[in-house]
Amino acid sequence: MTSGSPNTVMARWAIDSPEDLARIRTDLDRALQRMEAVDCDCFAPSGASPDHVVLIANELASNALEHADGPARVELRCDGATVVVSVTDQRPDLPPVLSPHRDLGEGGFGLQLALRVADEVGWYRDSAWEKRVWARFTLAARDRSRGGSGSARHAAPETRTPVGR
Repeated sequence: MTSGSPNTVMARWAIDSPEDLARIRTDLDRALQRMEAVDCDCFAPSGASPDHVVLIANELASNALEHADGPARVELRCDGATVVVSVTDQRPDLPPVLSPHRDLGEGGFGLQLALRVADEVGWYRDSAWEKRVWARFTLAARDRSRGGSGSARHAAPETRTPVGR
């Protein structure tokens, strides 16, 4: 498993119900560990741990299940400089909405958490039938002594709409 071209899909999962979330968390954690174990260019997020990537993927997937009708997909992408976790759902007409005025225990903190942990969070309409919400984590520069180039390649999602900061 190597980084390859920009935006290489490293793993992809379908989710149909909240029961799928535990499996996604476990599989995503394993995928991140495999990337690190094989010395992939996508090896360790700088300022964010693989646990942060798993946490935010879970939050975005939970939002998709709660607010969109039907199944969703989770993807893990790497371009050698960043890891992007994205969730695609069937409701392009419902943009992500921050809920800053909710009381604790009422939910609505997933996007706020993503904005605090990820380097960048945004969304775009993937088609007339789908929306993709994504979070980007910048990777630490590779140590040249380990064979990496140390250069940063950034590949952004097509049309980006940042989620409010």
